[in-house]
Amino acid sequence: QVFMRINRSYLPLFMAATTFLGFFPFYGLLNSNFTNPRGYLAMFYATSGGIVASLPSVNVRPCIINVNPPETRGATLTAANLIIMVARGVGPSCITLMGGTFHVSRQFSFNITLLFFWLMSSIQLLMLTRTLPKDQDDMETELARYAEQAVEIARASRQRNSFNDEESLISIEERMTSFDGRAARQSLKFMRMGIRELSAEVIHLGHCVDHHASPQNEIVATEGTRLFTAQDDGDGHTFV
Repeated sequence: QVFMRINRSYLPLFMAATTFLGFFPFYGLLNSNFTNPRGYLAMFYATSGGIVASLPSVNVRPCIINVNPPETRGATLTAANLIIMVARGVGPSCITLMGGTFHVSRQFSFNITLLFFWLMSSIQLLMLTRTLPKDQDDMETELARYAEQAVEIARASRQRNSFNDEESLISIEERMTSFDGRAARQSLKFMRMGIRELSAEVIHLGHCVDHHASPQNEIVATEGTRLFTAQDDGDGHTFV
């Protein structure tokens, strides 16, 4: 953000410089003969390399967002993530292929791979010093044009509906009151529907209880799987 406030061309220059400088701590970590792997020198190389290498990566996403329209930013960031994932697999593959093809040590393969890819990344980031400011200006112009078109469409729609300014201006309080009124009416409607459904269920349950409690057909005993019922024939005689 500091470099963007001063000059937008300084941000890609900063990214290119930190990418190039980030190579040297890892080069020292790979090629130094440490008497103590947990010593201060090894810790310094590892820590400084991680810090310097992370500086350009955190600025890539803001640059991508600033030069792409809102509807394509998600796809652009997804493509950038896919490229990062591919690079994580290409780097170790290059190291292995170089050692197997040219019969060089793994240390030498690491050195060549780091130098080649990090130097190439620095050159590409350095090229952004000329293209990034122009792309950002073009994107801001396009967004301004998009906003103007949206305002014109809104004005044309308002004129087409033949509303005057006094009728079309609605305060926040009026909008909130209108919304609350509609919400209250919908709530009352749902409550009435619920009460009707509950009443219907209660009435249906009452009919079912009356039917099962009828004295004409009473369950009096069960034995095993056989069911005995006592019925009244209406003349005072009971049979099973």
